[in-house]
Amino acid sequence: MCSFNGSGKPRTSCAGKPIKPANLREMFSQPEVRRTLGLLLGAIAFVLFIAAANVANLQLARTATRRQELAVRSAMGAGRARVFRQLLTESVLLAVLAARRGWP
Repeated sequence: MCSFNGSGKPRTSCAGKPIKPANLREMFSQPEVRRTLGLLLGAIAFVLFIAAANVANLQLARTATRRQELAVRSAMGAGRARVFRQLLTESVLLAVLAARRGWP
């Protein structure tokens, strides 16, 4: 295995054999590579879908447990728009904090 020589210059050979850059278009157009990448993309999309459904379910459960609080707010004169705005603000704040935590 050839290692970096530390001079800052790219290597042109390794163990006496010339190094040729790979043609990525040719490499990714091979049927088995395309099939593998398609399966990987599908698996990633499926995991993201499950995560989104999980978050939606958690939000619905949280709203259901706060049903009495929302009923009291409505009885005290808060309109539907006010209650919706409160829930939306909480959800957006939660999403921003989660995105900030996940950002490198």
